[in-house]
Amino acid sequence: MKRGDVIFWPLFPFDDAKAEYKLAPSDKLLVVIGCDSDDYWLMFRTTSVERADRPDPDGCHSVNSVYRFKDKLSKFDKPCWVQYEMPIIKEEREVKNAKGHVVFSLSEEETRAIINCYKKSPDLTNWLWEYCV
Repeated sequence: MKRGDVIFWPLFPFDDAKAEYKLAPSDKLLVVIGCDSDDYWLMFRTTSVERADRPDPDGCHSVNSVYRFKDKLSKFDKPCWVQYEMPIIKEEREVKNAKGHVVFSLSEEETRAIINCYKKSPDLTNWLWEYCV
């Protein structure tokens, strides 16, 4: 795995402590953002599900904690948002053990745009900064 990879994780196990109920596992595409000094990887979920608080135009929407791929899809097969809420931190072996695998890689420019947008997001916390350099 490397920064900018998009991982397909079959039956990704959701664990949302804020939810009234546990979400059912579902297939997910995750964008790899970076690695810390202990070899843990930060990843963000993608979603194609529209919601009133998700802006529609392409690009950075840091206030809404998303980056949008719509008209400029890159290698995604349909429009989607990269979501900064609920960051995912896993070791590479955890991803592989769950049958997660790289399906494509974003360009360095696209990856940097996602990271720069995240740096302006209210979801960025100090302890995640190391993954973004």
